[in-house]
Amino acid sequence: MRILKYRCQARGTEDWDFSEIEFQKLNLLVGDTATGKTRLLNTIFNVGAFVASDDFKSGYWQMTFSQADATYRWILEAEAAAVPSESRIVREDLVLIESKHETELIRRTPDLFTFQGQALPKLSPRASALSLLKEEEAIRPVHDGFAAIKRRRFFAEALSDAAKLETIAPDLVKRFDDRASQDELYRIDLGLNATLYLMSRVSRGLAGLRTTSRKAACALGSTR
Repeated sequence: MRILKYRCQARGTEDWDFSEIEFQKLNLLVGDTATGKTRLLNTIFNVGAFVASDDFKSGYWQMTFSQADATYRWILEAEAAAVPSESRIVREDLVLIESKHETELIRRTPDLFTFQGQALPKLSPRASALSLLKEEEAIRPVHDGFAAIKRRRFFAEALSDAAKLETIAPDLVKRFDDRASQDELYRIDLGLNATLYLMSRVSRGLAGLRTTSRKAACALGSTR
């Protein structure tokens, strides 16, 4: 998943309101201590956990992101209650953004829940629709994108632990060489160095596939 635009109002023991941010391929957060840099990242980690593992968080999120060669806009608003079991999602929308039009995939309010225009029966008010509908073909890649968001800790000990050297089993390396899949990489619990190493092999594999495809296309064109 690549987040393109991000807006969040975090609610809880402390309320934070982050205006809309437009992310680029590489982003640098700069600011004084206690101005919200880590808090902003935590709101992204929190919403990933909310979708992937039903770890309920209260707040408002609006995101535009690309995933699996498609672009989406997603809005989630959740309210916490004094009694945890009464906490609920009050709004959730998912829209597929295409070049000339937008397609509503999910629309959810306290009184309405539709998927691709079809009304659904009453489902858990505490779980994201992306989690409830993750087996649907239209939703699975979106859910997988949120599930790939990994929490990071920025204390010195945590950073040192993440960057430690570790061994990688040869069969695991071969698996990534054969499949060239980044999605599976995000589901494996590895340290930073091991993850970057496998990611570099996956990237080379994908680059090789693109080169082969271009050569095949050129060869096909030359025979016409």
